[in-house]
Amino acid sequence: MQKDLEVNRQLIKSIIDNTSDSIYIKDTSGKYLLFNKAAEKTCGMSADDILGNDDTEVFKPEEAEIIMSGEKKMMTGKKTMTIIEKLTYKNNEVHIVSSTKGPILNQDNEFIGIFGISRDITKSKILEKRLEKSLEEQQLLIDNLQAGIIIHDANSAVLSCNKKAEKLLGLSLEQMQGKLASDSDWRFVSKKGSYLELDDYPVIKVTKKQSAIKPFIIGVDTTRKENRKWLLVNGYPVLDGNKNIEKIIISFIDITDSKKNEEKLAKQNILFRQMEKAAKIGGFKFNVQNKTQIWTKEVFHILEVPINNGAPSVPEGIEFIVPEYKEMAIKAIDKAINYKESYNQEWEVITNKGKRRWVQTIGHPIIKDGIVTDMQGSLQDITDRKKSEIALEKSELKYRLITENAVDVISVFNTTENKIVYVTPSIKKLLGFTVSEFLDINIQDVFAKEFSGIVEKVIPKHIEAFKSDSNSEKPHIMEIQETCKNGDIIWVEVSSRYEYNTNGEIEVVSISRNIEERKKAEAEMLRLSYRDQLTGLYNRRFYEEELSRLDTPRNLPISLIMADVNGLKLTNDAFGHQKGDELIVRIANILKEEARADEIISRIGGDEFVILMPKTDSKGAEKLIERIITTLSKEHVDDIVLSLSLGYGVKNVYSESMDKVFRYAEDEMYRNKLTESSSMRSKTLDVIMNSLFEKNIREMHHSKRVAEICEFIATKMDFNQEEIKQIRIAGLMHDIGKIGVNDIILDKIDKLTDEEWDEVKKHSEVGYRILSSVNELSEIAEFVLAHQERWDGKGYPKGLKGDNIPIQARIIAVAEAFDAMISDRPYSPKMKMDEAILEIKKYAGTQFDPEIAEIFIKYYNRAW
Repeated sequence: MQKDLEVNRQLIKSIIDNTSDSIYIKDTSGKYLLFNKAAEKTCGMSADDILGNDDTEVFKPEEAEIIMSGEKKMMTGKKTMTIIEKLTYKNNEVHIVSSTKGPILNQDNEFIGIFGISRDITKSKILEKRLEKSLEEQQLLIDNLQAGIIIHDANSAVLSCNKKAEKLLGLSLEQMQGKLASDSDWRFVSKKGSYLELDDYPVIKVTKKQSAIKPFIIGVDTTRKENRKWLLVNGYPVLDGNKNIEKIIISFIDITDSKKNEEKLAKQNILFRQMEKAAKIGGFKFNVQNKTQIWTKEVFHILEVPINNGAPSVPEGIEFIVPEYKEMAIKAIDKAINYKESYNQEWEVITNKGKRRWVQTIGHPIIKDGIVTDMQGSLQDITDRKKSEIALEKSELKYRLITENAVDVISVFNTTENKIVYVTPSIKKLLGFTVSEFLDINIQDVFAKEFSGIVEKVIPKHIEAFKSDSNSEKPHIMEIQETCKNGDIIWVEVSSRYEYNTNGEIEVVSISRNIEERKKAEAEMLRLSYRDQLTGLYNRRFYEEELSRLDTPRNLPISLIMADVNGLKLTNDAFGHQKGDELIVRIANILKEEARADEIISRIGGDEFVILMPKTDSKGAEKLIERIITTLSKEHVDDIVLSLSLGYGVKNVYSESMDKVFRYAEDEMYRNKLTESSSMRSKTLDVIMNSLFEKNIREMHHSKRVAEICEFIATKMDFNQEEIKQIRIAGLMHDIGKIGVNDIILDKIDKLTDEEWDEVKKHSEVGYRILSSVNELSEIAEFVLAHQERWDGKGYPKGLKGDNIPIQARIIAVAEAFDAMISDRPYSPKMKMDEAILEIKKYAGTQFDPEIAEIFIKYYNRAW
């Protein structure tokens, strides 16, 4: 879940940072909390300078006040609004933007902030105005501005017209609106006087050509033929974002009366100056012979030349162009003059005040008697557009460098051509192919065999979903196997999105990442989750899942063998858990060696194993048990006896529960354990004693002497024969727990450290655990546990006192202490017998039971 949330968070951040729209969020006081990359680019400021500040840091003060005032009203109404704004940023750049703003509300409908999404439509507004007003020649542009104008829809139906058009045509807008050109109340006439065919109507010609038409003269009859008027007609389309005709504008000038035509020209000059100022488009005309120029007002403004100075000569005007574009400009002008060709170029200029600006200039030759006498054209300030284009080029270069040098592979699959049309160079590292090699590959050949159906099944399914709702399409992530150039198969994670290209074709844009190591790690984790770490056998989880899978009629009969390791606890107590682990591993290996490949062995507990045997009857189970027992009898781990108690159950009828079969096998195993485990523990006990005596011969002699002394004292205390036998065994085994004490400590000459002494003191408890595992020695275990207790309660491990200490343990305490004093020890020289007797007498009533001490002193000295 956390991983999915992180993936979603990164996706949202990427979308916000890479969208071309400005996105921002403000708090209730109007301070910015979020400001994306597009917003930074538009205002020319970084997010670091803006975040935490309000609009006064971004816009001119008066505009900032208007924006904040409008947003306060929106807070009160809690409604989202969309407006067109003309904004002046602090870097003095003016932008026209379409902004959608709205309140951010919490779950209690309380206002907690403002969000805004703004799209810069400056360029589109300029282009729209240019498209509507631009003409091939300045004179025609001037004429059209004072012309009658009719606006048609894409089907040629009249949408609107100006008053001039109503007057010229003798019809009102109400009479014309909604009518097609073929249904109008007027008829168009050619220069020769014949009525025009419908295909020659201006609006139809624009529709068929899909572009502007050259001006031409037609006559128009309104109510009476004698009222015919002659018009100079022009037409051009207005296109939408997909380059389809949205509207058609037809303009015409009445050229019937030259005086009226002059009046129209004067008015048109005023309108043109207003238009050129708004669009930053100026006009020019220069004489080829004397190089003199005429500029409109906007050209002076663009080049920051005082209008009172008049337009400079052509050579002086060329000096405004920066050196790297000057030669190109001169060649274009010379070509226009000498070869009568128009030009359309973009130059960078330096204004009269030293500012660098970009201009687009269009020039047309004016020809008289076959000679170019003048050049006329337009000059438009395109600085803002060029800055955007340059920034876009830099951005595209940056992202191209990122994609081409990324470890992940980015590719584009064209579903129409059914081929890969783009891939980044990182494909070489992923699959070993060069870019050209990969582009020639059939996409079906990229996928491993089991994934070959992706192109035929998965992609068409996603295409249909994309067609139905292209805006809601989310990335599709798949983990698939792909074939490398050298034939290797690797795991790859592919994240794909669907989009339309410029031709309207659907393409799959994918990002591919090598996840081979991750898949191996997942497989290993899965394997470990089903395996016992010590033995490598299957664990209980796998056993339970496999039992469910195998429990089907076709696997009948199903046999189940239960196995329990005998004496594991005894081995752990005596020799440590490492030796116990060795015992478990060896038994696991024997089970693996004797079982068949299709028989499933699982370790379901510390000392419990289960063998599942599909299609195996009772005879098969018995044979496997016999093989296991035979092999066990021949094996050992450092003289430790290997012993298993085994039992089995068989499921012959499908309706029978496997739980019942398990319980039957378990019951039989425990019945066998009652007879087998006692014998095994006795053998293990012998091994422990032998191991102790082998590693320390001194302990062997000490134990035997303590046994003799215990037998002597018990006899003098009138114990019966069974009790005497019991105390003798207890004396012999009283130090069996020292099997777990390090030899270095037992043989140490110097005084023991606190840690070493704590280890020695554990021997009575270890001895108790070892002996208590054998039923017939469980009582003796109690004597061994308490043999280090003292009469005064200062002994260990329980601090028992007086008669609370078993009498057998009190006898062992006297016998062990006496033998220790008269024997050689690494840490002290032996005492003479009478000295040792005196020590026993000295500590009678404190360390030793005074009665036992007295009997020992009275009789043992004489016996000695």
